[in-house]
Amino acid sequence: MSSVLYQAKLTAQALKYVGVNWNFAPIADVATSSSNYIYDRTFGKDYQQTADYIKQVVPVMQQQGVGATLKHFPGYGSAGDTHTGFAKTSTPYAELAKKRSVTF
Repeated sequence: MSSVLYQAKLTAQALKYVGVNWNFAPIADVATSSSNYIYDRTFGKDYQQTADYIKQVVPVMQQQGVGATLKHFPGYGSAGDTHTGFAKTSTPYAELAKKRSVTF
């Protein structure tokens, strides 16, 4: 995790250096299958590990003077790619509230 946090710090410093004060990151989605559209962009861990990552990486960005945006509530999960069409999910609300909201 220390290398992830170090990279987040370097990225935030680079953004600040070129005059950008807001990062549209980090990705807070959790994808459990490598066939999910968003899988390669996620932290690659379960809900709790991703939530722990978010809790650590956002303050690192903010300490460099760069705001953070948690993407993509309520999470793509197994939904489709909104860049190529309409994404929908049949995930019950109870699961969204219990699992997916943990990372946000």
